[in-house]
Amino acid sequence: MAVNLATKYSSQIAEVFTAGSFIKGKTSSSFDLTGVKTLKVYTPVTVPEVDYTRDGLNRYGTVTEMQDIVQELKMTQDKAFTLTIDKGNNLDQNMTKKAADMLRLQINEQSTPAADKYALSRFAMMAGTIDTVSEAPTKDTIVELISTGAQTLDDNLVPDGDRYVYVTSEVYKICLLYTSGECTDGRAARADL
Repeated sequence: MAVNLATKYSSQIAEVFTAGSFIKGKTSSSFDLTGVKTLKVYTPVTVPEVDYTRDGLNRYGTVTEMQDIVQELKMTQDKAFTLTIDKGNNLDQNMTKKAADMLRLQINEQSTPAADKYALSRFAMMAGTIDTVSEAPTKDTIVELISTGAQTLDDNLVPDGDRYVYVTSEVYKICLLYTSGECTDGRAARADL
């Protein structure tokens, strides 16, 4: 006579690892495109100062109407997804798939990485200064490359608060090698990357 062993399914769902958004909370949320495809934003243009003159009608300089520049923000992505949880199938799977939990999984595993990938590609394409490096960064060049980028931001009066450097895990490892003092050219290790 045979021994028949039972099979059991867990009522818990096994989730894959996700990183969360690298972008959310680090970019401006001042402008809202909800309900529109295009949003226009004014940027006033200031004028240079002049020397004050005590005599005459133009004591403060020639009067001019303040000009402006219009920046057009246009929605370029309109993504969607669809999933169903069949009631009969879910009953036969011990009701393990709950709609809110499955929606959270979809957003964490698919929507958030896709949005971050798109945002990072737009950052790279729309940067005011694009410097292509012909060779991959090394532990001997990484700090100079990052410092050159920071200098470009400083020279263009970009506020120095809330600046972020987005790097691949390979470049991050190179940064760690640099800060751990393993540089080959004798420079002092820096821990303030």
